[in-house]
Amino acid sequence: MGLLDSLANIFENVSELANTISNVCSGCNQVDEDNNDEREDDEYYSVDLETTGLSAQEHEIIEIGAVHYKNGIEYETFSELVKPHAHIDGRSRSKHGISDDMVKDADSIDEVSKRFASFMQPAADGSIPVVGHNVGFDKKFIDKAYSDSGISADYDYVDTLALSRDEMPNSKNHKLSTIARDLDIEQEEDHRALADARTAGRVYSVLNKRR
Repeated sequence: MGLLDSLANIFENVSELANTISNVCSGCNQVDEDNNDEREDDEYYSVDLETTGLSAQEHEIIEIGAVHYKNGIEYETFSELVKPHAHIDGRSRSKHGISDDMVKDADSIDEVSKRFASFMQPAADGSIPVVGHNVGFDKKFIDKAYSDSGISADYDYVDTLALSRDEMPNSKNHKLSTIARDLDIEQEEDHRALADARTAGRVYSVLNKRR
């Protein structure tokens, strides 16, 4: 074999190796992109309210807490007290610890609702889930506040209470604190809006993977 033939064979082998490396790297890039797309889908909001009572028609919101999760990680939060028209009675105060003095300088529900709606705007068309524990309760109060303030939104609510009943039927009960403890999820102070929103969001992250 002459020198030119040898050089030609070497060049051909190098070209084949380069093509192989290129294909492998291309495949790796595709895998990364696919994984990124999958992670981008892991986005949701978690919400919780504290109120002066159980009826959305008779009682008022006194605290709103929400967490925006992206890629399964806390991205941003919303937390505001609300000044109600009525006195916060002892029975209500014993559940969440929020007193009249704590809300005396807070904004009205009309003002806070508008800021909350702005925070939740990416989910307003139903494209991003909004989760909460017994979230139907929160929905009634949010709907009333939005209606009174002229705000429109079509949230896609997901109830972690119902989800826990489906995925954890043998739990002692399905209170948020019980489910979080059974899942070894760290909890903050109970019955404050942002803390419970965080816990509900973490519960959803775990249980949603089981479905």
